[in-house]
Amino acid sequence: MPSRYPVEVRRQVVELARTGTKVSQLVETFGMRQASIHSWLKQERIDRGESPGLSTEGQMGLAAAKRRIRQLETELVVSPEGQRGVPRAEPALKKPLSGEADIEQRPAT
Repeated sequence: MPSRYPVEVRRQVVELARTGTKVSQLVETFGMRQASIHSWLKQERIDRGESPGLSTEGQMGLAAAKRRIRQLETELVVSPEGQRGVPRAEPALKKPLSGEADIEQRPAT
């Protein structure tokens, strides 16, 4: 989903908040939600290594990997090979535990 605010505006707001401008004042000045500003500040702390979490770069890499997976899954479904299905290995037969076969084959009394 595209961002509502340009990257430069977000950077400016984060910088102003880091230098001491109150979030409530930024909300009034820029007309944005307080939750958005707090989210940007939290992500900035993660990107600087001050808080644990997935960095912006890491999020972008993860999103790219997910897009690629969706693309490959779609290609698999659409391709003739995908329509035939990928051959699967047959599951190994379960060997009965010692004594199980004897119990099942005993005549009921």
